Amino acid sequence: SAEALRARAAALLLETHERGGRPGAALALLPPPRTAKERLRREVLAGRAHAAEGRRGEAVRAFLRAAMTGPEPLQHVAELASVRAKARRMAEGVYA
Repeated sequence: SAEALRARAAALLLETHERGGRPGAALALLPPPRTAKERLRREVLAGRAHAAEGRRGEAVRAFLRAAMTGPEPLQHVAELASVRAKARRMAEGVYA
């Protein structure tokens, strides 16, 4: 049916944005969450979008909200800290 085709196209576009490193575009396509799994996905995408925009504090808050469903999203907070530490070392002239 046409409705099923539209739903499949929307799902593919969402996945394309997610995998293509465009979390903000993917987030804009998500319907309102109805389940814990959908809220988790939304918060992780929001965190990634904030991080991509340089809004580290908002990214951490989104990842912490996501972590309320389980510890897996905490790895994103650790990744943010790692990226920040690497950037600081590079700014100091340490490239290893």
